[in-house]
Amino acid sequence: MADRQIPVPEPVQQELREYFRDTLYIGQVVRCVVTENEEYGWHHLNHNHRFNRLSNIVPLTDKLNTNLYQAFTRGSECLDARLDCQALKVQAAKAFWSYGQVSRAYGCTRIEYYVAQYCKKPLSYELDCARRALYYARHRLNYVIIEELISDTILKPLERADGKICPAVIMDLLQEFEALLTLGGERADALRLHEHTRSMTAREGRVGHEDAFKHAGALRRFAQTRGMSCGPTPEVLRQLDESTEINCGDANQVLSVVHSKASLHIGEDSKADYKRAMDVVSDAYKTLLAPKISVEAGRVRQRSKSLTLPIRATPSNIADLSLMQAVALAVNKPRRWETVLPDTISVARHYWNVAGAKLERVPGRGSWKRAIGTFNNTPDSATLARLIASLQAPPLPSSLKAKVLKAANLLAAK
Repeated sequence: MADRQIPVPEPVQQELREYFRDTLYIGQVVRCVVTENEEYGWHHLNHNHRFNRLSNIVPLTDKLNTNLYQAFTRGSECLDARLDCQALKVQAAKAFWSYGQVSRAYGCTRIEYYVAQYCKKPLSYELDCARRALYYARHRLNYVIIEELISDTILKPLERADGKICPAVIMDLLQEFEALLTLGGERADALRLHEHTRSMTAREGRVGHEDAFKHAGALRRFAQTRGMSCGPTPEVLRQLDESTEINCGDANQVLSVVHSKASLHIGEDSKADYKRAMDVVSDAYKTLLAPKISVEAGRVRQRSKSLTLPIRATPSNIADLSLMQAVALAVNKPRRWETVLPDTISVARHYWNVAGAKLERVPGRGSWKRAIGTFNNTPDSATLARLIASLQAPPLPSSLKAKVLKAANLLAAK
């Protein structure tokens, strides 16, 4: 191609370096998303070097970059084995679940989306790739990237599709949209959207671990969305407990439910509910996270020398657990809380930096402002308040919300 030597504009490169930096290391370290080699170039996924959207570019070694272009022009037969769809899917899952490398998981899945086209995979497979890329992107929040993903990889294919789409893919996409709306503070739209997803969940049979995982996640998400409207009622709490039982033993599901319960209780802004939040969070923190880490002079270390995450859970769930523990200490003020709070804040800051995620805009039916208003006037409490403010997800842009709802309507009609 005549434009293969056109450089990516420096402002775009700066944004990409920040997004793809390896959070396991201090500094601006960027690596190839497939090989983890520090020798990389910026690969344009659609091979148009004038198309510099953030969602169209990933860091990749020159060899793999060239191989993808060969597959694009000559066919998938010449693909490097590392660029096979299944290999990329496995690589993304390992990066995300084991090492907390969210942007690397996102990058591998973006490549998989285009390789699926070279291999002439069905539309349902492409849409599932798009959904997984959106899932990873939501955990390292950049609304520009997310809006581009929905526009280019979900809306456009849906608008030109004339065949059937796998019901499970439709359901998974609707659930992902619901999670995005919740993150951006759009409670009412998230609740309305879930009604269709819930009816699909009830109709579909559940067989095997993956389906149980999805079913548990859907029930937990629905209960939290309901709770953001009616509070932590006995019915909402029962559904949250049921979602844990569906996928018993899954640490990520446990942390998701802990987050939902704690968030809903904190949102009630009462002493009784603050105490309930403390009970829920502290038990999980002491059991799942505290035994696996140590804190020295504000620096967090894992007792294991492995670079893997201390819990097999999403990086944002681990970060959220540590933050909720700090919030629970600050609002309840149990014995010795002032001694424990500084280290807990250090843990929260460490894992939020690893995750690169954002905090839901509102806890339950309340606000973070109300919860922060109960903190004592101490330097550590002020530090925690600033951390919460810096982590809150920005409001969902109106243009992005419109695209999410449009895509949801198209899917619901399939």
